[in-house]
Amino acid sequence: MELNPRDSKIKTHYNMTHKKRGRALIFNNQHFDDPSLKKRPASNVDCENLKVALTNLNFKVTVHSNCTFKEIQNILVKVAGKDHSDCDCIWITFITQGKNDHFFAKDRLFNIEMVWSHFTGDKCPTLAGKPKIFVIQSNRGSKLDHGMLTQTDGNCISQKRRRLDEIDGNEDYIKYKIPVHSDFLVAYSTIIGFESWADSVKGSWFIQSLCRELKDYGTTYDLLKLLTFVNQKVAIDFESENSNKYHRKKQISCFNSMLTRILLFRDK
Repeated sequence: MELNPRDSKIKTHYNMTHKKRGRALIFNNQHFDDPSLKKRPASNVDCENLKVALTNLNFKVTVHSNCTFKEIQNILVKVAGKDHSDCDCIWITFITQGKNDHFFAKDRLFNIEMVWSHFTGDKCPTLAGKPKIFVIQSNRGSKLDHGMLTQTDGNCISQKRRRLDEIDGNEDYIKYKIPVHSDFLVAYSTIIGFESWADSVKGSWFIQSLCRELKDYGTTYDLLKLLTFVNQKVAIDFESENSNKYHRKKQISCFNSMLTRILLFRDK
């Protein structure tokens, strides 16, 4: 039987009225065992800025620095095993180095499935049906985006942002089956194969843009709209400045959504 949320008693928005917003984990890897991986001076700036932005949205933020893969796994297993019944969602960020679809712990590469697999509905039932957000700030290769000139009448940049109508009201309790892999969202600082740029003082382009959107519109617009505007900021507002082959390069962030409802961080 097909369930249409507009015709049934199922809300179109996630329930963000639990007692707690939820946990936010930030894994900040600045140092690596592999000597070929450069130290990332911008990572601490990103970490602090994101911590502030998430705290302002009522997340309980914990930072883990320079963790090995085993340490990361142990932390994730422990968190997944907790009772999240009183929480709206969970947010997990990795600020690190990467290569294509893999990312570095302090000692080795891993892929995103090794992270979110701990939080599927069958393994973490108290987060079933709730948003599980993963954010990756990392290189995903060495390709450079040279960009291209284009024209615009300004509408795509300066158009007035309209607040989404929210659907409120009580609903009766309904039992229904959902996929164990539903309600995930993964946001990447860049597309696969490409560099991810950062300023050593201000932080990475992606985290700068994300924090700005969360600060200015975090409780006004739903997360997919926020991430679309993050893509816009990264793509338009930034350009590298160097005197070599890295001069005037561009970047585009991206995200994959398996969310099944609109995710809006309502005021607590």
